[in-house]
Amino acid sequence: MNFRIVVIVFTLIGTNLPVKAEDICNVTAYEDIQNAVSNCSTIVLKDVEIPANTTLELHLNNNTELIFDGRLTHVPVDLVGYLVTIYGNGLTITGTKDHVLDGMGPQHWNGKNETIIMRPNLLMFKVTNTTIKNLNILNCANHCTHISDSSDVIVSNIFIDNREGYPGVAPVGKFAANTDGIGISGSTEIYISDVVVFNQDDCVAITEGQNIFVENLFCNGSHGLSLSVGGGDVSNVIFKDSILTQPRQAIHLKTHNDGTDGHIYNILYENILFLDAFKMGISIQQNYPSGELRGNVPITNLTLLNVHGTVLSDAIPVSILCAEGACSDWNWINVTVSGTQSNNECENIPENMRDKIVCS
Repeated sequence: MNFRIVVIVFTLIGTNLPVKAEDICNVTAYEDIQNAVSNCSTIVLKDVEIPANTTLELHLNNNTELIFDGRLTHVPVDLVGYLVTIYGNGLTITGTKDHVLDGMGPQHWNGKNETIIMRPNLLMFKVTNTTIKNLNILNCANHCTHISDSSDVIVSNIFIDNREGYPGVAPVGKFAANTDGIGISGSTEIYISDVVVFNQDDCVAITEGQNIFVENLFCNGSHGLSLSVGGGDVSNVIFKDSILTQPRQAIHLKTHNDGTDGHIYNILYENILFLDAFKMGISIQQNYPSGELRGNVPITNLTLLNVHGTVLSDAIPVSILCAEGACSDWNWINVTVSGTQSNNECENIPENMRDKIVCS
């Protein structure tokens, strides 16, 4: 299919003048957004539809408050990239009680992971000193949210509901895939709390960044609390006080053997409970995607503290597949995985872990 994507960039060009605090704009038509971005310190987007073959980029003035009201939708067509990208400093991004950011997944899902994905992602944030809170996200066609090249961001009270895309719920051949809940890349000083995610891919996925704190998550059906690194560093990350039910795997660290050099270090998973993982409980792999172990991204100073879970009877409780010498200085305290008849699988585990993990 040949199509043209029009990127509409709404920004105030050529001036850094502050806007007045009393300037509030209620926007119900797409074509009125530009005027609101230029002139208003508080912008309410109510029942806005993004036109076909169009993405919405909001370059907001400093200290703008953006409020979603009603239902944000789009005309469903094949599209690569994010439907909405928000830029700015000192922003507050929130939603009213009954608003919905509708990814319109049922109009896009096709039940498979494509080589070239033509389903739009929903929300991208490229922000600093910003609060993102109280958002209701429904039926992401592909990735739900992503925080990129950002710093000093607080995210809280986010509800992501992709249950309509579950196999057995969606029509045959129309279930969802690649619906990552929250992605993080190239970012620092990120705090995420009180998030509920029903989806079909990573609950949270960090690909590059540092000083990231994630707590009080509930994830269902996901691929876990994940680090996925194909180059660059991920460091000083804490996942804490979270529950995962029916995940593919609960804790997942993977490095890309087709990527560049990087490093994963100073990582803590604390007080994590998972139930009925159906493939693996804990998975750490340095052989993605081809299966060949490669140590281009070492994993060091990895701590698991009070991590408990169950897996289905044919699932692997713990899988550790490290390249030789590429995993070291791990510390696992009070870690248990039960409910399976399968053995752990291990390769090149750190020396100090060999008396803590029974390998087949």
